[in-house]
Amino acid sequence: MLLKSSHVFGQGRTYLLTALGITLVALALGIRARVNKPASATVEPQGSQKPGKMRIEGEVISLRATGFEPEHITRSEGPFLLFINNDSRLSVATLLIERKNGVPVRKISLPEDKRTWSDIVDLPAGNYRLREATHSHWFCQITLR
Repeated sequence: MLLKSSHVFGQGRTYLLTALGITLVALALGIRARVNKPASATVEPQGSQKPGKMRIEGEVISLRATGFEPEHITRSEGPFLLFINNDSRLSVATLLIERKNGVPVRKISLPEDKRTWSDIVDLPAGNYRLREATHSHWFCQITLR
């Protein structure tokens, strides 16, 4: 009986390790694909008369222990998917999107256990700054034209 139960646990461990391996490979491929091309998503247009989908571009920004990467983004105005990776190791990263004059537009709180944040952002043309609240020298300049 003991031999059978250890064999069952061995199979479970094998399945678990296989699933973990597949997950890691899928994650690595997803990161590689995201780094090699701009992010995009399909969303339903709001207020549209006819049903349908449209493609929307995205921007991926990483918060690292040294600041934001990239440090500057220039794009056309209009809605876009903003995806933020939190690799900063801060216990809580408080991110602010501000207009050039310092007026806050959006506040994002990322606790240590939440490594990513994403949302559709639709801002008018202008200059904005994405910054971490407690590190004034960590920022990403966002220019919408």
